[in-house]
Amino acid sequence: LAVIARSQLHAYLELIPRGQETDYGFVDRQEFQRAAIGNPCQVLTIPPDSLAGTRPIGTGMLQPTGEWRFPILVDGQPRSLLTVANVSGEWQAVEIGGSELARELDPIAGSKPGGRRALLRLYQLECDLVLLADPGKEFNEGRAYPLRSAQSVLSIPKGSVYTLRTLAPVLRQQYVEHHLIER
Repeated sequence: LAVIARSQLHAYLELIPRGQETDYGFVDRQEFQRAAIGNPCQVLTIPPDSLAGTRPIGTGMLQPTGEWRFPILVDGQPRSLLTVANVSGEWQAVEIGGSELARELDPIAGSKPGGRRALLRLYQLECDLVLLADPGKEFNEGRAYPLRSAQSVLSIPKGSVYTLRTLAPVLRQQYVEHHLIER
């Protein structure tokens, strides 16, 4: 996937309309020449029905979306994100953007070498969290860090850290309040 992101990066950078570079996190077009791809985040989600009723919280709760977000770095600093998705069985870059999300993701890089991170996108609630897993562990065993959108939507204080087990009741309550699942 990284090969695809690197090979399609400059074509996507050229799609940014002149004069709108700052909307995508860049100072100017000269930065495009120094742009590189960083470590990706797989995008996962939790379907509302997996939180319905009294169903036990299990490992099948996290579902891949078929997308990966690659930070676009200039001199090591995040500027934007390149989305690579599986389209009709083929991986390809499909979108560039998300400069604020790129900056917010950057400090949450996983503290342990070999650790993994994923972006947990809750589409119906329109919010995101970062999942970190230690080397050799699954995301359902890791930690969840709410980003600004999740802090707002879920009424979670900044700096909160959850496990999937402690996060699930909070999500279930929000899905019920938004009438996305029944009690």
